Amino acid sequence: MTPRPISPPEATPLRIAIVTMDSHLSGVIAAARAALAADHPGLILELHTAERFATDPASLAACVRAIETADIVIATMLFLDDHIRLVRPHLEARRTNCDAIAMVLCWKKRCVISKPWRLRSPSLTPDYWRGCNHNSTR
Repeated sequence: MTPRPISPPEATPLRIAIVTMDSHLSGVIAAARAALAADHPGLILELHTAERFATDPASLAACVRAIETADIVIATMLFLDDHIRLVRPHLEARRTNCDAIAMVLCWKKRCVISKPWRLRSPSLTPDYWRGCNHNSTR
């Protein structure tokens, strides 16, 4: 009996969007892409930085597209109200049809959210944002 060859990994698409303050994660993201490419050919890992999208409309549009199409969204290290205001409505809009989201955000200099969510929960409602405290685990 001739053994059958092992099938190559399937290119099942998995889109991950990372929205952050600056390019501090760019080296890690590049290394992750390279390390995971062979085993996960459908992985699309995008990094969008507030330092770019806050001043460049094309970068903001790319960031919004990534948030709107990602299976998983990670938002981290967003401290300035102006940066958060640009992406918050899009993050909130994704909660009903995204697989997962993780955020570490500061809002109005008093609110740090550090929690992974299944987006189908009401965690991103305006009431949640108003009531959170530093290092909230709610």
